[in-house]
Amino acid sequence: MFMWFLKHSLVELSLRKIQRLIILSTFPLYLLIPSHTNADEKPVVSCFIDLTFWSDLDGDKKRGIYHELHKIFFERMNISQYRIIVAPYARLRTMLQRGQCDFSTTLVAQTDENYMVGISYWTIRVGVIALKGTPIDEYDDIRHLKIGILKQASLGFQFDNDLQLTRIESQRFGQLIDMLANKRIDAIAGDLDVLEAIAEEKSIVLGESYTMQTMPLHFVMSKNSSHADNFAAFNQQWQLMVDEGIVKDSIVKHFAR
Repeated sequence: MFMWFLKHSLVELSLRKIQRLIILSTFPLYLLIPSHTNADEKPVVSCFIDLTFWSDLDGDKKRGIYHELHKIFFERMNISQYRIIVAPYARLRTMLQRGQCDFSTTLVAQTDENYMVGISYWTIRVGVIALKGTPIDEYDDIRHLKIGILKQASLGFQFDNDLQLTRIESQRFGQLIDMLANKRIDAIAGDLDVLEAIAEEKSIVLGESYTMQTMPLHFVMSKNSSHADNFAAFNQQWQLMVDEGIVKDSIVKHFAR
């Protein structure tokens, strides 16, 4: 009986040693197997400046056109791992150059060799418009008008510094359109495409506009981004969002309400 117990104990001990050796020998291999949270799931980082209507910060709350459009972009691209960073312009450029920020929006097509410049997904047409019957053919035509503008808006050096202009400020373009319809102001200065879209929604007929300057918003991506190979697909998605009216709807909505 003792010999039987000893024999089976030795067999069991040998089996345990073998199992232990198998576990120890495979453990280093397990460490070498790459985790599924690899480069494919590395967050895509978009960044832009803090700007009224476009990117409003209120404590931890982030809202505005850029935030909405970039979230829609990530959803349509099926990108669940992403970050949105708001930074001063100088820091934003540095982050793009280093690849710490994957993509952003810029007002001017940069010639910086670290950027890839994509489509212009919106062009801000800065100008002045009035009701039908009040023609504005040149800049001098606005000097005798009461002009509605967004509070703290900058509309170019000449307009901002012209002491002959009478400006009436408001928080929203929608309010300015109503003021124009009720003859409380004579004209409105701002993004003409947004103004025309809001007026159309309110069934208010505007006249011919006068354009002071145009500022295209370009999709730009860092050449040093770890996602740089996706530039063409990202650029195409922004084009689709333009073609489907998503970009315009978001911009008009935020300025109207």
